[in-house]
Parts: sequence; structure tokens; C-alpha cells
Amino acid sequence: MFNLLTEAWIPVRRENGARLSIRPAQITEAHDADPVVALDWARPDFRIACLEFLIGLLATAHPPTGHHAWIEAWESPPDPATLDAAFAPFLHAFDLDGGGPRFLQDREDLVSDAEPIERLLIEAPGASTLRQNTDLLVRRGRVACLSRGAAAMTLYTFQSWAPAGGAGNRTGLRGGGPMVTLAIPAGRPSLWRSLWANVPIRRDGP
Repeated sequence: MFNLLTEAWIPVRRENGARLSIRPAQITEAHDADPVVALDWARPDFRIACLEFLIGLLATAHPPTGHHAWIEAWESPPDPATLDAAFAPFLHAFDLDGGGPRFLQDREDLVSDAEPIERLLIEAPGASTLRQNTDLLVRRGRVACLSRGAAAMTLYTFQSWAPAGGAGNRTGLRGGGPMVTLAIPAGRPSLWRSLWANVPIRRDGP
């Protein structure tokens, strides 16, 4: 069972230049000494989508309850154990494989032929393009396999941003375009502060 909240699958860079993979709760690990400063996905769309994924996770599982709570967490982020506890009630929704419901998958049976994994990339040529041999600018066969972490990020990106028409896939949740507006703190912020700047205060808070 590969769960996106308990496995280390998100590639990041620390302030000292070290590159590693972390689980979501580790975004605040060593924040004062050597913070995580950036996501390290090779693709820009994955980096933006992963920011949105983590912002959404924090907004759902660990939202600030008021302005004071937001400022306090900005200055002194919750430690990984606190975030693990906040994320725990949502573990069931983040199983990438195994039996039962899976991350971002419809519960109904799939009625479709098997597709190559690269079809999940938003720029991949569709079946009609391949039949007509017109994949001139974005060629077929560039991605033959993905790690589980990369497959999860590909799936999330595709579900959010899939364009309308042409590839035989349904339009993404955003309506067909990767237009994103994020607040970016000044200077060289940690990843935590880049995320927290976009987490809304819970409405029932003071």
C-alpha cells in the first residue's frame, strides 16, 4: 500500500542544497536550521500542481483558526508530528494503490482500453494524432514508466488541468487551463511560508 501522506515521495531541496524526498508532514522539518526551500520536480507543471496539492492539504486538514493562529504558524511552523496528526483522519483518501477506493479515482468500473502512461501528461498527443502520425512538435514515446510518486503527481496535475478536446480525456476540474495565482512571499522564503501564505483562515475562527 502506497499512501501519499505516509510515504516520502515529494522531491525537494533544502537551503544547503541537499536534494531528498519527503512526506507532506516533513515540509516543516528543520525549519529554523535548514529549511526546505523548493520543490524539485523536473517539470514546471508538477511543481505548481504540487504547491496546490500541499496548500489544499493544509487548508483542509490544518487551517488556521484566526489571524493570530496564522501569524503564530508563520513564525513558528507546526512540527512534522503535529502535521502527521492533523493529516491522519484523511489517510483513507490518499491510497494510491491497493484494494478499495484510490486517490483521485472514480469508484465506478473503468470502461476503456489500456492507455500508455504518458497519456496522463497534459501535452501528450491523443489517439487521433497518433493514428494520423501528426505528432510533430510533441512526440510520442517520451515517457515509458513513472515512479509511484511521479505517477501520483501526474494524475493530480492531469485531473486539475486537463485541456478540453482532442486527447479523448475529460476536461480537468479547472475547466481546461493551468492558470494559477499564488501569493509568493518576498525574499527567499521557505517552502512552508510559500505554502502558508496561500492557506485561508478558517471562516468560523475569531
